[in-house]
This record gives sequence, structure tokens and C-alpha cells, in this order.
Amino acid sequence: MQPISGLNYGAAQPYYAPNADREIENLKRQKAALEQQLRSETDSSKIKELEKKLERIERTLDQKENRRRQQTEG
Repeated sequence: MQPISGLNYGAAQPYYAPNADREIENLKRQKAALEQQLRSETDSSKIKELEKKLERIERTLDQKENRRRQQTEG
């Protein structure tokens, strides 16, 4: 997420849209739901499909968390 210019008001940290936090929380919920589905699934083809989805969500979540961390540090 990019800082919203003009809304900093002299704060020590730049202002970031709360949308980024919502996206991260949504991804965490999706990840938890997929992990639960994986634990209860018995069909091997479904398991592979769920694992691929989980990998994509984990990768996206890591990217968004890293970007947020870098922006708040820098």
C-alpha cells in the first residue's frame, strides 16, 4: 500500500489506508479456512487443489505483510 499523501499531519509514521490491514486479515481468515478444509479432506485430488490455493494465499499474505512492514519502518 502506498501512503496517502497529504494525510500525514506530522505523524511519526506515514498514514496507510486501513484497507491494507483488512486485506491481510481477510487473507489470514482464508488461510485458516483452507487449513481446516485440508485437515478434513480425504480426496487426494482435492487435497492437491487446496494445497495450491493455500500456497498462493500464503505467498500473497507474506508479500503484503512484508510490504506493510517495510513501509512502516521506512
